[in-house]
Amino acid sequence: MFCQNCGKEIDDRAVMCPYCKKEITAKPKNGDGKNISIGCLTLIFILVLMAVFTSIMDEGSDDSTNTQVVKSKPKLEVLNSYNCSLSEFGGSAICGTVINNTDKTYGYAQIEINLYDKSGAQIGSTMDNINNLAPHTKWNFKAVVIEDGVASYKIVETSGF
Repeated sequence: MFCQNCGKEIDDRAVMCPYCKKEITAKPKNGDGKNISIGCLTLIFILVLMAVFTSIMDEGSDDSTNTQVVKSKPKLEVLNSYNCSLSEFGGSAICGTVINNTDKTYGYAQIEINLYDKSGAQIGSTMDNINNLAPHTKWNFKAVVIEDGVASYKIVETSGF
């Protein structure tokens, strides 16, 4: 090490410069290279841990190459729907089929449908309901339409208890 006062080379363990007799205030940092190496290794270790953690978290996400997402069926599922006639005397309805995908009987179940005109404006709604829908059975619903000018419809909700 060098004296910070006179600049002469002195022993690394010196407390006072033998040439200028001034106290050495800056002590050498033993193992500077070792501290840098330990710091770099610590940083690399942290980065590896982050990569492993990220990899583990990604295993739970939707990755079509590694996992398959299994969606459960809704409790009350609409299998189909279509415009239908009420009778030969006129009138219309929205008809279709709902299935109870559960192991329980629904004391009451209903389907709600919004009705729209050609411009897409909602002009009304309709619904149908049933009592005592048994487990794993189908219900053929018929929701009566009393509005004129219905161009389209949208099933809003199927519910039950």
